Amino acid sequence: MDTLIFAGMFFTWYAMVRERPRGGLVAGWWVLLLAALGLFAFHVGGDLSLGLSF
Repeated sequence: MDTLIFAGMFFTWYAMVRERPRGGLVAGWWVLLLAALGLFAFHVGGDLSLGLSF
């Protein structure tokens, strides 16, 4: 999952450097945001189910 987030960051950086259409850049940021939130929820949910606290 971390690799997918890194790939999303690379894609959005590449889109900015190559001056691609704004729609692709915005879509890349949304995908990246959703992946990061999903990873965070997965980690927090897993830690809480194991009885760990923050």
